[in-house]
Amino acid sequence: MTDPRGPAEAKARLRRELMAARARRSRAAREHAAVAFDRHLAELLADRPHLDVAAYLPLATEPPLEPALVTAHHRGHRIWVPVCEPGRRLSWARWTPGTAVRTGGAGGLRERARVRAAAHTAAGGFRLRAD
Repeated sequence: MTDPRGPAEAKARLRRELMAARARRSRAAREHAAVAFDRHLAELLADRPHLDVAAYLPLATEPPLEPALVTAHHRGHRIWVPVCEPGRRLSWARWTPGTAVRTGGAGGLRERARVRAAAHTAAGGFRLRAD
């Protein structure tokens, strides 16, 4: 079904509905989802030590995924998180445990703080920022 006010309004409405649904989740449900994510990520990476992981840092209403990212980091995987650029473009910056994080990107995105200005273009048009 399309929104008669246009795709931008439909997207904004859907985002509000999803955020409200997330906010209704209990802390126990979020913790349960985080444990499942940790187990699943560990299984995916078990025989693939060369893979990088790209992940959004969760909002307060989402499962706390950082423990899984810490585990992946300690197993030698590089972790990349988004950084919101001007014009709502995303770059990806390296993340390690203890990396300073700020909230303030598009839609309240949690992103790495104090990222170097120089960006490197990677395959597929993604912009990856070095440490």
